[in-house]
Amino acid sequence: MNTYTKIKHSRLKRFIYFPTKYIGHNWARLLNKDIKWNGMVLSARDKNAITLYYSGQLSEIEEKLTKYFLKNLKPKDVLYDVGASYGFYSQFKCEIHTFEPNPTTFSYLKQNTSIANPIALSNKNGLCKFYDTTKSGHSGGSSLIKKVPESFTKSFTEIEVKCMTLDRYAENHNKPTYIKIDVEGAEDLVLEGATETLKRRPIIALEVAINPDYGEFNPLKAARILYKAGYKSYKIDENGDLHLVEKITAQDVENIRGRYGYDNFVFK
Repeated sequence: MNTYTKIKHSRLKRFIYFPTKYIGHNWARLLNKDIKWNGMVLSARDKNAITLYYSGQLSEIEEKLTKYFLKNLKPKDVLYDVGASYGFYSQFKCEIHTFEPNPTTFSYLKQNTSIANPIALSNKNGLCKFYDTTKSGHSGGSSLIKKVPESFTKSFTEIEVKCMTLDRYAENHNKPTYIKIDVEGAEDLVLEGATETLKRRPIIALEVAINPDYGEFNPLKAARILYKAGYKSYKIDENGDLHLVEKITAQDVENIRGRYGYDNFVFK
């Protein structure tokens, strides 16, 4: 049993396995203070941050992607972390540009990484409607797609955030060699705004999520954009190694995570 499995969804298990951390976490909540993990500043009231604080990882699925990056990222690489949350992937030793439109989460991200952008990468430049789920205690469910927060909570707020295409951003910054995209259902919008960047063939790490509660929203659209651009898709195994997948289907992801299926795939 890995650390994430030990502590997820269970305060009792957190207390049993990590009593010192448990006391520190709850003391921070009581005093409305922040918590820290590996030098990163985190919210003591957010599920995403709490998981990282106790387990040192974001989830079992993200552990595979982390191993892949550890094996492949080099100091000369440029990583665009789109949907960076608190900045976990900023721990790698290369040039990293982070993007996080959630205002509360960004207030932490800018403390945890040197190149932080409070914008949503999308298929247009200007302002976008954004659905902020911070009040639900799960900031990671925030999205440009309203169906996403509607699938798990009524505690979300519609706000406006600055949005920009990835191509526009890359015009004035070092070009990415890797792009990690995890934006809760808006992955296709990011890629629609990255047509010129994709011609340079950066390696893409893409979250593909299948959730029947999203209704007509199609989460595999992003994968099809990459196939059309000439990319091939790869599954990441438990060791962080890649295995070719001819075409990702909804069943591929359902087989891994059951009814609410999701996984990260690498495209190159």
